[in-house]
Order: sequence, then C-alpha cells, then structure tokens
Amino acid sequence: MILQALADYYIRESKRKQSRIAPYGMEKKEIKFIIEIDENGDFVNLIDTRTDGKNGKIILVPKSIGRSGSNSWQTANLLWDHYGYVLGQSQFNKDNINASGQNESFITKLESLPKELKENREISAVRKFYKGDGVRKVLEHQNWPKCHKIPGCNLTFQLDDESVPVTENVELRRWLSTQNEEPENFDDKTGKIIGRCLVTGEVGEIARTHSKVRIGGNQATLVGFQKDSGYDSYGKEQGYNAPISQKAQFYYVTALNTLLNSEYNRMNLGDVVLLFWTAPKILTDETAEKAEKGVKLICSSLKDNANLGTENVKNIFESIFTGKIPSDVGDRFYILGLSPNKARISVVFWKNGSIKEIAQNILQYFKDIEIIKNSEWRDITFRDILSSSEYKGKVENVPSNMIPALIYSVFNGTPYPSALFGHIMERVRAERNPTVPRVAFIKAYLNRKYKNIKGVEIIMDLDRENVLPSYRLGRLFAVLEKIQEEANPGINATIRDRFYGAMSSCPASVFPILIRLMNYHLEKLVVGRKINLEREIMEIFSSLQPETMPKHLSLEEQGYFAIGYYHERQYLYTKKEN
Repeated sequence: MILQALADYYIRESKRKQSRIAPYGMEKKEIKFIIEIDENGDFVNLIDTRTDGKNGKIILVPKSIGRSGSNSWQTANLLWDHYGYVLGQSQFNKDNINASGQNESFITKLESLPKELKENREISAVRKFYKGDGVRKVLEHQNWPKCHKIPGCNLTFQLDDESVPVTENVELRRWLSTQNEEPENFDDKTGKIIGRCLVTGEVGEIARTHSKVRIGGNQATLVGFQKDSGYDSYGKEQGYNAPISQKAQFYYVTALNTLLNSEYNRMNLGDVVLLFWTAPKILTDETAEKAEKGVKLICSSLKDNANLGTENVKNIFESIFTGKIPSDVGDRFYILGLSPNKARISVVFWKNGSIKEIAQNILQYFKDIEIIKNSEWRDITFRDILSSSEYKGKVENVPSNMIPALIYSVFNGTPYPSALFGHIMERVRAERNPTVPRVAFIKAYLNRKYKNIKGVEIIMDLDRENVLPSYRLGRLFAVLEKIQEEANPGINATIRDRFYGAMSSCPASVFPILIRLMNYHLEKLVVGRKINLEREIMEIFSSLQPETMPKHLSLEEQGYFAIGYYHERQYLYTKKEN
C-alpha cells in the first residue's frame, strides 16, 4: 500500500506542467562544479555553482547506480559523478589506488551508449574532452583546489554555448525514458527475471536490489532482503522475494526522494522523519497544497506571531470538514513516518485516509489543546508537546516510541499516549513548572480519555464549576503562592519551589504548613487586597473540606492539580478592568 501510494504520487506529479519530480530514468542531484567545454571538447572553465559557498545547483542527471564493496570502482554514473570517476583524482590528502580505474569505468560507461547518442553534439564533445588533454587543464584551473577539498564533490559537463548541462540533453532524456519499459524486449537469454509487479500489476523486469534513499546522514533502502540470511523463499533471493518491477522501483524511490527534499512535505521530529502528501480527486491542487502545509505547521515549531498562519490552517480544515470546500472520499491524504539507520529505513507510522477524515481529527486536536495562554504563546504544535516532556526541551531525547504514538493518536482520533502523559508529569514534578504546552497536553489527554465517562470536561479557562478535589487543590495552591509573592515582593523562591511536589501528590501532609504561612502572609497585605484573596480562597473551599483533605493523589489527579494551578495563575495575573 505504501509503495503503491508513492508510485501513484510519482505518476501524478510527473504529469504536471511544472513538475518538481524527476522524469523516468533520471534524478535530481546537487552538482557543485561544472566542467565547461566547447564543441571540440576543449576545456573552457570550471564553474562553481555554489551561490552561498556551500550548496551547489540541483540538476537533472541520469539515475545513480548503487555500488558497494571492493569492486565498487567498476560502477560509474553516466555523464556525472565525483572527481574520482570524472577526473581520476583521489580525495584531498588521501590516496585512492582505484582512482584511475574509476575514471576508466566512467569513460567505458560513456562509450557504451548507442551510436546515435555518442554522435550527439553535446555527448560527442564530452568524448573528445577525454581524448584530448582536458583533464590536465581542469586540474590547473584556479577553482580546482576548492572542488578537490570537498569530499565526494560531484561534477558534470556543459557546452559553453548551451544553457543547461549535458545531463539534461533532450535526446539523452528520451533514450533514458525508454529503458526497461518494454517487457517483450526481455527474455531468459538476458539473464533478467521477468514477473508481474506487485505495485503496478504489469509484467516487467523485477528489481533484484532497490536504490538507497538518503535521510539525513544515512543512506538505506526501504525494501530489501539479506542474501543467504534465512529470508529466501522458494529459492528466490533478495528483491525477487517481493517482485517489484524496475519501473515501479524507480517510481517509489524518486517519489520518496522528492518528498524528503520538499519544503512542506517533510518534517523532522526527533529521530522520526514525517512525510505527508495528498492525492486530490475533487479538491483543487491549491487547496491540497494548503492542507499539506497545514499539517507541517501543526507538527513543527511555529515562529513568533504565527497565529495568523494557524488560523488560516484551521479555516482550511474546517471548510473541508463542513463541506464549504467540496471534498470526496477519493480525496486522499497520506502520512508516512520513517526512522532511518545505516541498514534499513523503518516504517514507524502509516496513515491512509480521506482528507475530510484527517481534517476532522486535526480540528479535534486543536480543540483538545486549546488552553488560555499569555501573549508570548501561540498555537501548540507536536514539537512543543514533545520538547516539553524532556529536560531542557531536547526533542532528540524523546523516546522513539512516543513520537509515532502521538502522531497516531492525533491523525486517528484515538486516546493520547499514556506514556507521554507520564513523561510530561515527571517533568512537571521535577521542575515544579506546569508550562503552557504541558498543561495543554494534560488537558487534552484527560478529556479524551474520559470523554463521555466522568461527565467532567476541562475547559480552556478557569472553571469555577469544577468541583474535583484535585483541581480545586491546584487552584488553592496558586492563590497561596500569589499571597506569598505579594507579601514578599521580589522573593527568590516561593512555596512552589518547596512544596509543589508534596502538595500535588500528598496534599494532607503539607496543608497545615501552607495554611500557617498563608495567615502570616495575609497580615502583610493591604485590607482591600486581603479581602479579595480571602474571598477567592473561600470560593475554592466551598466544595473542598479541609478535614477530608486527600492523603494521596494519583498520577491523573496530579494532572488535574496542574491544570487547576495553571488556570488560577492565569486568572490571578490577568489584569482586571474592575
């Protein structure tokens, strides 16, 4: 299902007029230096494509070929590669005994092209470059040391009177698009395995191995079988266990690379890479693109003053869900979570649903986390929640199982992960600080878990009708802290620093101490302020009896305590008109 969705994405994107996806047989690659030559193959210039001194130009090139092992030097890419293959040079300050062999493999690959392609004006010029002294002139150019110091620096060629590199030659692209497309051209004499593809359903050459995908600093395959390791079935080895044609393999790998390089189809959360894309049927491409950007917005860490952006996101999803923007079950939304390592790419999350279903669940998420907050905070994202569960907000330290669990609960509308709730409660107790994202998630977790069960739903603001003892105790603690702060302006440590953990877990043990401190601090306040704060305490005690003070609060009751404390603090620190 995942491979089919990726293949369909490739086919759909390739049909667009301004497609951002590479055509069949090609891929987009960063090329940092271009060897400029004339029609006769004479060297003209070594062009540095790095406008910022770091990132090179993204260029269409023939699809790279996987290579590994001691004989990898025998496998070269067509018309582009790193300087070991293009120029026969070792890496800077290192000795590569296979460098000359790499260059020979590159030239052999070039000479293996069909006659009509070798006679093409641009490709013929590259062949003439190697027959002359072009390599020597490149090494004498002033830009060569810059290129040489970049490990694995990729190069290609371009004629001095052309605006695009040789790799984007029209005849070359046309020839590459015909490779491996005609199943009747294959037979047993070629040594290739022919079969029906599990992804497209067509008959064609089956891929023995699949191309690697780069995620971060790792390169690994999404589909792969270890040879002679117990994974062979009925004598079939490697990729033949799950027959996927070369064409379908190219489709899904290219689609995956395109999504990974996209600005708004990719999001990193800790060690999980989240990809999302749409397959619109009735929806316009513009609306579908806004939905994709909206999902990234609620996953990522928003910039300051970005509420306008999130409001637009809410409006888009609300319009889709309510039918203001026409939608159909055929309008699909896909979310893929990947966790890379050196050997494999692990699929940690997969969601295939209608855009309307996704919109409903996202709107519910916004409602769940809605909480009163000061002007410094904006809408809360996945990253905010996850970072709030770790020391110093380091998302990379979040346990790997919690990230997909949170994503799953949001996009499937299921209860939020209890492990994440417990993790956040640990941070609240340890730091004695129920922050905005922590309280927002605690509220969301408790409301969703006990929906239609307890009959008590926590609202976004202070709820004077909520009579839960744990909630009222949190409110009380916030008032006691406020009294202390006003009685002792500029105090370094408040009762929160000393008693928050005890009051939120074993309130009966510290309640008498806090009441004695309260009476002492109230005497320092002016009469009017003293009366106002005493009235607030009396309102809290209207449904909370000191003689029945709980000895222990469960973890979830501690969550209600944190929300009550946070709500009361926001109320006490909000400027009143009267």
